[in-house]
Parts: sequence; structure tokens; C-alpha cells
Amino acid sequence: MATSNEVEDLVTCGVCLCEYDEVNRKPKFLQCSHTVCFSCLKKICQKDLIKCPFCRETSVNSNVVSLPNNPYALHMLKFKENKNNELPKPIEVGSQQLVSDLWISRETRNRTVPLKSDQQSIGNFVLNNSSVFILRIFKSGNPKGAIVIRPELMFEHRDFIQKLGDYCYRTQKVFCHTIDKAVAGVYVAFPMCSTKFQPSVPSMTRLDPAKTLQQETLLLANQVRIALVKTSSDKVTGWTFILPLEDFQQPKFAVPVKQFMGSQLFGRVDSHHMMETQLINSTKKTDRTGYMITLESQSYFKKRLI
Repeated sequence: MATSNEVEDLVTCGVCLCEYDEVNRKPKFLQCSHTVCFSCLKKICQKDLIKCPFCRETSVNSNVVSLPNNPYALHMLKFKENKNNELPKPIEVGSQQLVSDLWISRETRNRTVPLKSDQQSIGNFVLNNSSVFILRIFKSGNPKGAIVIRPELMFEHRDFIQKLGDYCYRTQKVFCHTIDKAVAGVYVAFPMCSTKFQPSVPSMTRLDPAKTLQQETLLLANQVRIALVKTSSDKVTGWTFILPLEDFQQPKFAVPVKQFMGSQLFGRVDSHHMMETQLINSTKKTDRTGYMITLESQSYFKKRLI
């Protein structure tokens, strides 16, 4: 559950450090998925160009009003207001779920201002219990969702996770421009490749289906699996992320999921906000283009309490 300091970070603009509101300081998503208040955006926008104050990515937009609001920040703002108006009492289950879902907001904003929590980011990617990968989904340049993946520490190819984490540490890297395959309610597949990331990982030249366990124990809806690895001269040139959905284990879908039975567990979904979940996993093949998938890694360590 988010602490009071984390809530404060979520409702504060990282540029002016003022609290968001629903009038002059609405939290606005930039194309890079970072969040800046409307008041600051008007100052940042110059000749229809907006340069993100955090990652320096430049986008073209002649009307900052049309940029999408960050719903996570607005919900958290209301959550804070309601909490301040209530007498102290145990938090309700619904509020716990809300806070959990909104945790992704802090990750996607990727602010350079240190968080006032018991976790601090570190200077390089370190694979540990606090490491995460953030898979962000864009459609026609607009943010459509994000998935926080906590990597599996027992993954057979730890050197691959380490090299991937090093490559995209605290920086969004583009890996995909299409949704490869999707079956409504069953799975979504993201083909991942980048000419700038082709690590040498001899152990991944082939994922052996014989090493996998039974479907009932492995292919679960909260997992992120890696399959269809492409290699060349002991270098990984591409792979596919498989996200099983709630109906993955249904016998009637045995044929479409058979190709992924040789997959391995890469990690688990820690939290997510998918604004177009139903659209992505039920859309026609002709409509699965126009997407952009980025990946970013982050590592944290717990501060020692004195």
C-alpha cells in the first residue's frame, strides 16, 4: 500500500512541485508517457514543440489542451482529499486496490525528483527483488497502457535479464511496432526486437520445450513468458513476450496456445493499467498495427532505517 509520502509524490507536478488540480494544473500525459501539469506545459510548449523536462524527448502538438489527462494522478488526488476529510479508520479493500492500481503512475512518470519513500533508485540496473521492467503501449503516439513486470529471479538465462536491464535502464527503448497475435481473453503476444540490442547469450540459442512443466502449473494469467527466441551466432536477435489471460487454460484453446508450450517464465505482472485491454486482445489482425511498445527497467534498494 502507498505511504502518505508516496501519495504526495503522485499528486505533485515534478516540474513546479505544485499539487495537481482539475482546473489550471491538470496532470497531462506527454507522448513519452511522462506527466506534467497543464500550467507548466503552457510554458514548455514553444512553436508547437514540447520537450519533456525529464527525458528530453520532443513531440509536436499545437494544442496542449488536447493532451490526455493522467487519470491515475486525478484519482489519487481525490483519494487524498477523501482521506483528509475522513476520521482515521482502517482502509477499505476497494481503496487498497485503487492504491495498488495507481502505483504504476509513479513508475510511468519516472521523475528525476527523489521519491520521499523507503525506496531509492540506484545508478545502474541490479537484478534483485525490487527490479522491474515497465512495458508501455502507445497507439498513434498516444499512451494506451503500461504493465509493470517483476522479473523471475530463477529464470534460467539471468544474464539475458541483466543485459536487457542494462540496455533500457531508466530509459524507454522501442522494441515493437505491432501486436503480433492475440486471442480474446486467451493471450497477447508482443514480438520484441531491436537492432541496437542483440546480446550474446549462448544459453538462449534454443528454449527446450521438454524443460517446461505441465500447462496447468505454468501458464497462469499473471505471468509474462518468453518464447519464439530468434538467434544468430549465439546472439539473441528477437523474442516474443506472451501474456496469458484468464482463459489461457481452457481446453478449447489448446490449439492456439500449443506453440507457446515451450516458453519460459520471464516474470510476473506486478501491476498494470491497460486502457485498451479488450481492444488489444480482441482486435482484428488488420487493426493490430500502429502500436509502439517500449521497455524500461528500474532498480531500487531499501533505505536502512536508523
